[in-house]
Amino acid sequence: MSIKKFTTLSIIGAALLLTACDKSPTCSDEIVLNKVKNKFQQLLNLTDEQRNSLEITGARPIRYNKDINTYRCAAYMSGTLNGKTIPATEIQFSLYIADNGKDFILSYE
Repeated sequence: MSIKKFTTLSIIGAALLLTACDKSPTCSDEIVLNKVKNKFQQLLNLTDEQRNSLEITGARPIRYNKDINTYRCAAYMSGTLNGKTIPATEIQFSLYIADNGKDFILSYE
């Protein structure tokens, strides 16, 4: 997996868990949080050492569109992966939470 792809997915996963899920009335269920964590662990397929070498320096919701139940979020991250430095990075993404509160769609630039 490329560092760029890894960084992007890591930031999305971290920001999702740190911001959107605990702010949404439909995404506060422990089962949903576990589902999200499992999804990102599968996508990243990282060792504990790789996960521990990255630092999430911040994450925040930007805005919430209640009409379409979508969050716009940002996250910040830095660290190392396989001996290569990942500079401080910001990424913004959208999180849509389905009406059932259990399904979600992530999109990002």
